Amino acid sequence: MKKYTIFICAIIFLVGYHCTKNKNLLKPGWYDGFGFYTLSDTTVTATDAAQKSINSLILADEAIITDEDLEYYKWSEQSFSLTSKANEKIREIAKSRQTVFGIPFIVMAKKERIYLGAFWYAFSSVAPVFPTIDVTNYILKDYNSNILKIEKSWIENQPDLRNDSRINMALQEAGVLIP
Repeated sequence: MKKYTIFICAIIFLVGYHCTKNKNLLKPGWYDGFGFYTLSDTTVTATDAAQKSINSLILADEAIITDEDLEYYKWSEQSFSLTSKANEKIREIAKSRQTVFGIPFIVMAKKERIYLGAFWYAFSSVAPVFPTIDVTNYILKDYNSNILKIEKSWIENQPDLRNDSRINMALQEAGVLIP
């Protein structure tokens, strides 16, 4: 009986240890609707992230944008309007991390990773292989628009990752989706 108890304790310890080391498990704090998450390692560019499995990327603890930050999401254009507070978050990211390789984000719906995208700058000479949001204007002082558009990947034969039904459903449930 003593060996059995020690064995069970060892298994519980190993599972617990593994779970604390594996940051890719679902975090209870991840938002349960639609959200954009940046990576916890801010030195990783979108081009770097594209070389890895989406599930191996370690995400920031909190979403930078959730459906609560959206005034609307226009599905037919893949564009959305942000609240002022969310718009400022994007401006801060755009100004602080300018790179021709893009700032990666993961689009999530219902705590599921859907696709890798990037905040992108028009001055980049690198062709993006993932959906992008152009944030070039955010580095200008007098830019005030709060409408962003997610552009399709430049790869012609790649499926359009933006049209995932899980995203559509999460946006519908949040009441921000318009056709």
